[in-house]
Amino acid sequence: GLLFSDWKYALAAALPLGIGALAATLYFRVDTLFLSATRDERAVAFYSAPYQIVEAFWLISTSWDAVMLPVFARHFSPRFLERSIALLLSIGLPASLVITFRADDVVIFLFGPDYLPSALPLRLVIWVVPILFSYVPLVTALFVHDRQRDVLYVLLANLALALLLDALLIPPY
Repeated sequence: GLLFSDWKYALAAALPLGIGALAATLYFRVDTLFLSATRDERAVAFYSAPYQIVEAFWLISTSWDAVMLPVFARHFSPRFLERSIALLLSIGLPASLVITFRADDVVIFLFGPDYLPSALPLRLVIWVVPILFSYVPLVTALFVHDRQRDVLYVLLANLALALLLDALLIPPY
């Protein structure tokens, strides 16, 4: 009985994180699903390639999260949170600017000249990076303060907004 109640408590505590992770995954892929329903596979390939670059930056932010979560849990301070966001943004903003202005060169270097049509979507989706880089430390701070449900609500609201915008904007454009 005691073991079952411990598992039940652990699963209940982890449920918002699991649902949030699913919502975040859908949030980053729902536009591709809409696009694949309205366009051919070439358009989807040209649109999906830039996400590989965004996911490389996502690796930076999740690595930061893995390292900083225990630090935040032991010694949380708002100043440290602000410095973390500033550090990540000092990477994400310049990288997004450079990639925006040099998207053609980045695409040719990483994917080859056949993927040059991916430069336009890259110029748009790369701006997810500064948002991610400011979002991850804030979510980590909420986790430290046992506010996983708040994170879940934000992720679900983001997913609903993404679904609505994708449904309205992708088919006509």
